[in-house]
Amino acid sequence: MNKNWYNVGRLKYAEGSIVCKEMFKGGIDATLFCMAKGTEISAQAFSKSGLIFVLEGSGIMELDGEKLPMQPGVAIKIDRKAVHAIKAEDNLAFILQLS
Repeated sequence: MNKNWYNVGRLKYAEGSIVCKEMFKGGIDATLFCMAKGTEISAQAFSKSGLIFVLEGSGIMELDGEKLPMQPGVAIKIDRKAVHAIKAEDNLAFILQLS
């Protein structure tokens, strides 16, 4: 397997669950998230800066008290230690990159 290449392939959801797949690790970390409709990631903060890129679906991210729409093509920057939470309004897929 090439450590510099990852094929996202067909996005897979599990009813009532969140599916995560590690894409890259070390230096730049990237994870694919597939959140089933109605699932949530509770408020948290990262020790690193992050970037989310939405692939499909819709949801809401609350970032430091501001509600941001998540839809295909949207990118959201998350500053180090910023408090954030996500709710999937429909099946929602995104890539989270931390560095």
